[in-house]
Amino acid sequence: MCGICGVLDYSGGGRFDRRTVLAMSAMLAHRGPDASGYYQDYYAGLAHRRLSIIDVKGGAQPMSNEGGTVRLVYNGELYNFRELRAELIRKGHRFATSSDTEVIIHLYEEYGTEAAGRMNGMFAFALWDSARKRMLLARDRLGIKPLYYAERDGLLYFASELRPLAAHSGAGDGVNTRALCRYLLLQYTPGPETILRGIYKLPPGSMAVAESGRLSIKKYWEPNLSPGPDTGSAGLPGKLLAALDASVDRQLVSEVPLGAFLSGGLDSGAVVALMGRHKKGTIKTFSLGFEGPDAFDERGYARAVARRLGTEHYETSLSPRDFADLMPVVVGAMDEPLADPATVPTYKISRLAREHVTVVMTGEGGDELFGGYRRYRLEKMLGGLASGPFAGRLARWAASGLTGSDRRYMKAARAISSGGWAGAHLNWVSVFLDEELGGVAPDACGDTWQDTVGFIEATAGAGNGRLESMIACDLCTWLVDDLLAKVDRMSMAVSLEARVPYLDNEVVDIALALGIEDRIRGGRTKHVLKEAAKGLLPADIIDRKKKGFDLPLAVWFRGPLRDYIHDTLGGGGKGAYSAVDGRYAGRMLDEHTSGKRDWALPLFSLLVLKEWSDRSGV
Repeated sequence: MCGICGVLDYSGGGRFDRRTVLAMSAMLAHRGPDASGYYQDYYAGLAHRRLSIIDVKGGAQPMSNEGGTVRLVYNGELYNFRELRAELIRKGHRFATSSDTEVIIHLYEEYGTEAAGRMNGMFAFALWDSARKRMLLARDRLGIKPLYYAERDGLLYFASELRPLAAHSGAGDGVNTRALCRYLLLQYTPGPETILRGIYKLPPGSMAVAESGRLSIKKYWEPNLSPGPDTGSAGLPGKLLAALDASVDRQLVSEVPLGAFLSGGLDSGAVVALMGRHKKGTIKTFSLGFEGPDAFDERGYARAVARRLGTEHYETSLSPRDFADLMPVVVGAMDEPLADPATVPTYKISRLAREHVTVVMTGEGGDELFGGYRRYRLEKMLGGLASGPFAGRLARWAASGLTGSDRRYMKAARAISSGGWAGAHLNWVSVFLDEELGGVAPDACGDTWQDTVGFIEATAGAGNGRLESMIACDLCTWLVDDLLAKVDRMSMAVSLEARVPYLDNEVVDIALALGIEDRIRGGRTKHVLKEAAKGLLPADIIDRKKKGFDLPLAVWFRGPLRDYIHDTLGGGGKGAYSAVDGRYAGRMLDEHTSGKRDWALPLFSLLVLKEWSDRSGV
């Protein structure tokens, strides 16, 4: 895995300073500690930080074609590079290295701006065609790898992370209020906007073309969640298993040590079991548990799976003290505020894994593709009540202002009683409810709820039904800007590459064609995936309810972390955090610590925002 950055002068005046690009590159050193490279001509400058995985001796970047007219910096892994290389050789292309990087250059020479659509992998790249005076920026289909850009004073800047652009592009000179409010609502900032004005994320499945003084962005792929009738086919689990097996096999390509995160649940367990079919030698696996209530610690399940699969297993734990000590480090590794509590354990398990391997396999994507969330099951069972005979009673219950531990039931009631799918989805996933957001940030976020409903509708328009649209929305927003961002930033902070076999092109294409009954059948979530995993894992693991990195925050914030959270949030704030009403936040703290109401996740979102604002000064 790597870090990339660069500048293009639209005017061709050579107005950027080499030191700017090198300074941006230095801020990405954690993404690529093994080597660095730089190229500059009169129009463009490209820089690369390398974490060597494939063709360790020969894959240096920026890489050029034979004539020196095409230069590439690239972050990622191309899993079908061997097949593409053979195809390109048949078409007359000659290769100087065995790296996947060179394949992208020849793929561009052969197919131009259509090249990205032929790639199966995780990637973000910048390609400078000096003959055409054209810069291409591209990102993989589902946004596994990040890419940010900004335009300022006739210059185009890009980087793998937001911070180099904020520091050196002249853009990002203030808080994007709409993005801030969406963060408070969703716990992440959905693209293409970022928390800083003037800096943007290149959307997943997109290619940006900069030439003739302007930047144009087009989608080369987007998820089409418009399935036919439910198959119910006995052959479907076998087809899915074959695709996932092939994906794992492709992603085992590495010249450095490789292992896997193992939670003891279905998604990671199936990946590790399939690794055992193809990987020579013992597989190293890594798990993490929590000090506190036993219900939050899954290490016993992970040990059982590790014993069954014969892995070399390592584990660690996260205590309340660890949490408080790691928060500044974790927030420092974020580009933007990201209030997913799993960031902290993801960082700690990544640090453990990096002591033993350079690459890990993970299970991200399994829930979104195969219908693993509890809210999907509840929507399938109860979503019709919104237009049925109980709609009025349900709506009155939802509006009654339930308090105390019933807050989650109020969210569910509001979701189920919502007539529109986007409003229902937002009630399911929001950190703050509509009126709560108006309380915590009244001056900045008064219209955010309806604004975000409109954004969700526009983002997930590919769905052809209420539940299909919710799943499409999670694929386009939650998966990209929360889960994948979390794994990328926390693993890259310790120079660890994380691979996601469930997001292989072939696996995704099969999943998108599934009917709802293939995903959720008789109340059983991830039905097809669970059927496919028979024979790989024991039934008690396949059908076990998995918590993942579900921290006992509610308990910790009332007990060992009570003083920590009061001290952190109690003193007001500056920058982005100044939008928060201190009195409302204080009431949240008091209600939570007294046990009157569970505000754990909303408090965590404020904690992250406060820490981020203090560190960034924005």
